[in-house]
Amino acid sequence: MMYTTANGFLHAAALAGSAGVTAVEFAELALGWFLLSAVTPLLMAEAPGIDQGRYPGEAASLEAHLTELDHILRTSVEQGVDAGPPRQARARVERAVAAGHGADGYGALIELLRRPSEEPSPLP
Repeated sequence: MMYTTANGFLHAAALAGSAGVTAVEFAELALGWFLLSAVTPLLMAEAPGIDQGRYPGEAASLEAHLTELDHILRTSVEQGVDAGPPRQARARVERAVAAGHGADGYGALIELLRRPSEEPSPLP
């Protein structure tokens, strides 16, 4: 969890930096407010559904998340920032939609993560 969280922060800081926002300014907003006030409550609310195998998508379906990820991906490319992280996130959401989870919420990605990846192993 540490690496994916840190990589998400670093990508977002690079994107914010491309618009002239310093990493310190971004961290104050992202970590001091967004992570605590938005992300933590969201993930706490998702946990019971994950345990129950229920992923309500009324607030935001995976189909809607594709549109949001397209925006982040396009902005990354336009700003000259590495588009790998949002591209990887989009690919995972696309796989979940193809598996029948398009109307489900983001928590449905757990169904993909519980199975081995179809990508070749990077291990020797």
